[in-house]
This record gives sequence, C-alpha cells and structure tokens, in this order.
Amino acid sequence: MLQLAVLDTRRGNTEGQEDDKVLAWFPAGLPPAHQSGLAGLLHGLLLFTSNFTHSQRPRIDSAETDSGTWVLLEAEPYIWFAALAPRAWLPRHATELGVRGVLAQAHLLTTVLCGSVQGMLEQDPEGSLARLSLQAVLHAAGSALGRPLSWLHRQLRNPLCDLALPPALPLGPAAALAAQSLANRALQAALGGQQQRPVQGLLLLYGPHLLWSSLLPRDTAALFALVATGLLHASPASGGSSSGGGAPGSGGNGGASGGGASGSGAPDLQPLDGGAWHQLPSGFLVQRAAGSAEGGGPGGITVPQVRLQQAPTCQQQQGQQQAEQATQQAGQHAAAQQGGSGSKLHRYHLLPLLEGRLLVALVLGGPSRLLTTQLLAGLQALLAEPAQGLAAQIAEDVRGSKAEAAHLPGFRYLFQDGAGQVSRASPRSKVSAMSHHARSLAATVRESVGPPPPPEWEAEPDVAGAEGPEAAALPVAAAGDQQVLEVLARSSQDVWAAAWRPGGGRQLLAVRERRTEREPGEAAEVMQSFAATNFLI
Repeated sequence: MLQLAVLDTRRGNTEGQEDDKVLAWFPAGLPPAHQSGLAGLLHGLLLFTSNFTHSQRPRIDSAETDSGTWVLLEAEPYIWFAALAPRAWLPRHATELGVRGVLAQAHLLTTVLCGSVQGMLEQDPEGSLARLSLQAVLHAAGSALGRPLSWLHRQLRNPLCDLALPPALPLGPAAALAAQSLANRALQAALGGQQQRPVQGLLLLYGPHLLWSSLLPRDTAALFALVATGLLHASPASGGSSSGGGAPGSGGNGGASGGGASGSGAPDLQPLDGGAWHQLPSGFLVQRAAGSAEGGGPGGITVPQVRLQQAPTCQQQQGQQQAEQATQQAGQHAAAQQGGSGSKLHRYHLLPLLEGRLLVALVLGGPSRLLTTQLLAGLQALLAEPAQGLAAQIAEDVRGSKAEAAHLPGFRYLFQDGAGQVSRASPRSKVSAMSHHARSLAATVRESVGPPPPPEWEAEPDVAGAEGPEAAALPVAAAGDQQVLEVLARSSQDVWAAAWRPGGGRQLLAVRERRTEREPGEAAEVMQSFAATNFLI
C-alpha cells in the first residue's frame, strides 16, 4: 500500500507529543500510532544521513527497505514530503526521481492553492490549517496514484518525465512573435475605462506544452501544475477530459468559490477537479457554482484564487491590500508567507481562455468584485483574434515539421533546465512506443546520474533537523560544486543512452534504439551532435 506523508521535523520531538510531527498522511485512516512511529523513524533516518552527506536545499533523501522504497523531499526548511512505496506497488520503469517529482508537484499545488506550509503554521501554530490543506492535497495525489489510468500514474511510469518542471515547446520565429504580441496585448490592456491593468501575468500553453510565461520561474511551475492537473489532464473519475489541450469535461460539481477557501478555512481544491470547470461560449473557463457564485463578481463569475510570489503593480497592490483587510475583518485567513525565503505570496485570480489547443492562463489582480461579465467581454474582444492566430501558426509549424510536437525523430529524450525551471521531453506516446528494454536503460541511467543540481539562487546551505550553531557546524555544498558529467551506456540489445550535465542547472538524457551504431565512438558522435544541435550542449 502506497503511503504519502508530510512531516515537520521541528515538531513532535517531546515524549508524549510525537503525533504533532505528522501534518498529513495518506491513507488518512491509518492508526495514529502507525503514523507517528513511521514519522519518528523517518526523522531519525534524516538525522543519521545528514552526518554523512554534503547537502543543500532542496534536499532529497531515499532509502531502500526490505519491502520497498522511501523517498523524502525537503520542500521547505524542516518540512518534508515523503512517499513510502512498496516494491510490489511501484510501476515498471518508475524511478526514485519520478516519485520525487510527484512529491514536488504536491508541494507546488499546496503552495499555489493554499499557501506555503510554513506560512500556514505561522498563521495557526497549532497546525490545524496546515493539516486540513495538506491532507486534502495528499488525498488528491494518493487517489490519482491509485488509478493506473490516471495521468499522474502514467507519468510516474515514464522515465523521461519530470513532474516538477513544465515541459516547454520551442517556437519558430513567426510563432514567437505572435506569442509576444498576444502577451503584450494582455499585460498592457486597461479595460472598462480604468487606469489599472487587470492582467498581472499569464501563461501560454499549446496542448500539454508551455510556450511562454511572464511569471517568476517557481510561479510558472506552480501555476502550470495546477492547470495541467485540473484542466489538461483532468482525471476521468472526476468527469474531466483526459485529452491534452482539450476542453474540460462537462460533469457538474458545485460549491466553487472565487475566494480560494471557504469561510471555515477549508482549502478549495476544486480547481484540481476537471468536472468543476465549465467553458463559456466566449472560450473562458470558469468554475461551476451551485446556487449563488460565492466570492464571484456581480456577474456571477467564479474563478479560483491562486497564490504567487510575483508582486502586483502599485495600483493593484493597493486594491489587494484593501481586499485582504476586508477578508481579515470577515474572519478569513490572510495570504501565507513563503517558508524559508520570507517572500510574500500574493493573491490573484486564475482565468483560463481556451482557443483550440491554445490555452491562455490569465492571472488577474484586484478584488473578486471586479470579475464581471463586462471584464470577460473586454478581454475576449482583445485576445480572441490574436489567440486564434497564434494557435493556427503553431499548428502550421507542427504540420511543417512532419512530426508530433516536441518529437525529435530518432531519439527519445528528457532535458531539464533547473535555472529556467522548465523541461523538454519526448511526447509520452513516443516513450510508450519504446521497448521495455530501452525504457529500463533510460530509468537506470537517469537514476545513476541523479537529479539536476538546483540553480545558485535556489540553493540554501542548511541541514534539515539542525538548528542554530549545530546547523552552522555541519558541512554543506555550494551550488557551484556540482560535478560536470557525461555518460554513455550501451545495453546488450544495442540500445544507447547518453547523459550530460554541463553545469548551470542543465541536464540531458537521450536514448537511441534500433539504429546502426555499433561502436562507442560512433554512438558518442551521433549523441553529441544531437545534444549540440538541439540543446547547445
């Protein structure tokens, strides 16, 4: 049985209070003694391994047990997301790095929908708010992993996938200009006779691929995780569409709120449910609401609230502060603080626009009362035509390449850019066409190389579980100390796999099978040409 957990290693270290260490556990029905016992064991393992490993945040630990694999990710200082995967449950070709990606995505979804874990603990030191939010996120992730046909389970079986990084699609010159023009129109628009600009940021997606973002890298990854989970790959069990880039399903689901949380503080995770979304005739995607649109504008527009690090403009910030003061007076929780870095998470509204396979995820500032049908009509008149033109241009480019989007003929690959917080990867359909032997080799090489190093601006020299002078005395590695690697591997069935880590947070894994290369020198030359031509490595 798969188990997911979130632990705070600063809590529950007093005899009789061990249960306090556990912030969330999936399945939730397991006895408290079982949860606290395993939590203490995991904390002890972390303290032991920290004495022998040079580490930096985000820190990753793993252990092989008699029954399976334990993977732990320090998503925030002292906040650990853990997965305990039995060997009989782990899908074929799944890797520890794939499990780590599931944990990273769960933290991204927590942050964008509920706020950072540390921020929730600061608001409510007893931990009730954090436990309520984290339990809901773990339940959603664990339930998806329990369905072999779900998108999350299929991605876990894909050795050429990183769930924590949005998969980018390079654009040709014409499409790049069209994307930039569309983004400028959205970001610079002042609608309704108002001087302030409602659109504070946006993502452009084509099918399951990220085209362009105006947001910070981590905000981009978090918002993409939300859009991918709730819209692009909505679970069939929730009534959503399982096809990439299509419209969400039509299954009803009531009670959506534009405020992002109910008055009781319960997290609003309906954006993760494809059945909770509804496409208007204008192409905008809004949440279904039962009865009145709580938290929406006078026109009944109900959209999810998201939390991002990106700071709003001065005018929007003033309106947001006023809205937050009103929210506090009503007894609701204020925006969370980003744990560890001290950067504030600001509240926005997410309004997606779907034009064919192109999805424009608009990040709107200001209070909910400004979300009216008049605003949607203005945005639709401004963006519909250029969005249709961009979708047509990308479709033409894909047809001209005579290959599926992101496919590079002759190779299967995964490129990870830690600095840009994006990835590029072969389409899942192409990976599924690989032989089991080739996928096993890809998983083995990726596991041996390890994850790409974090960029210098993200690495935090610290050790989990250690505080004060003890933390300063422990050795840590700097981001620049990461080793430059180049690996070439050959299987018994003439499958070649190559991996590069050239520095700067970049890493590439490429696989080639059923080809004519027989000698290492010949294969290395072909692989190096592929890396240099497509990824400048």
